[in-house]
Amino acid sequence: KNVSVSCTFIEYVNSRKSHVGIGVDTKEAENEIGGVIMGSLDAAIEGKALTRDEYVKSGRSYIEKDTNEGKSKRHEIYDEFELYKKWKKEKNQWDLNDIVLELIDKLKHNHHQHGDNGERSV
Repeated sequence: KNVSVSCTFIEYVNSRKSHVGIGVDTKEAENEIGGVIMGSLDAAIEGKALTRDEYVKSGRSYIEKDTNEGKSKRHEIYDEFELYKKWKKEKNQWDLNDIVLELIDKLKHNHHQHGDNGERSV
């Protein structure tokens, strides 16, 4: 694939018109997207970003999942993730999390093709 890998969530935020800010803290959204939605072990195992439902229920996030405020914030962050994902697709760009998930997916596919069960002797 011919893509640019210089894309970041901050670039996405900065690309939006100045009067249209995002509804959540930028750094917190970046951390949640990179560390939970796309960067959690669950995302790595599946080889793709968490679904909204998986993210809202995830115990990995520092945002409370059992309060209305926490659930609302998680939904707002996921909304931003979806907009960010759309922006990346329109710009034909990937961020580091996309690259990592793609590599994991390729490795898993390669292991299955060659009958490798992923186990390694030490």
